[in-house]
Amino acid sequence: MSVDLNASIKLGVNALKSSASIIRKNVIESGRGEENPRVISLATRIILLLEKMADVLESISQRVSSAPEVVHLAPYTYIFQGERDEIVIMRTRPEHVVISVNSADNTVSLKSRRGVLEVSTNSLKIRARGVNIVLDLTSREQYEEKLSEIRNTLKIFESIVTRRLSILPRLRS
Repeated sequence: MSVDLNASIKLGVNALKSSASIIRKNVIESGRGEENPRVISLATRIILLLEKMADVLESISQRVSSAPEVVHLAPYTYIFQGERDEIVIMRTRPEHVVISVNSADNTVSLKSRRGVLEVSTNSLKIRARGVNIVLDLTSREQYEEKLSEIRNTLKIFESIVTRRLSILPRLRS
């Protein structure tokens, strides 16, 4: 069973953008009266990370045809169909980074040797630096409870997206 690469990537983009809008609506806009600036700052950082990931996926979808075989995007960067309804974007150098989009579960995962970030429409799962965090995107209280853990692990994924993945649209195969 082959998966349309463009359609799967667009589902991943939609999942990331809808997660960002859920955070914006339920955490930033709903807490106008009882604002904790640290929670607002953390939520904004998560939104920026998700939007950058969505931008990277969107630019990749513009460069990929709907062919189900392995596509060479840039030096050391490939996109291919994984298991069933999953596509995988892999960058092997300078650091091993994998983005997988599972269209059946509507999830986007960012994996590296330093950690795993998994985004679905209503939750964010982070595993890095010996910490496992499951965050309900609609619950403002969870942001306050897990503030320091999320902030520390988020640095890893911000650097991966900024330094390793945001250059992909400019690279040519």
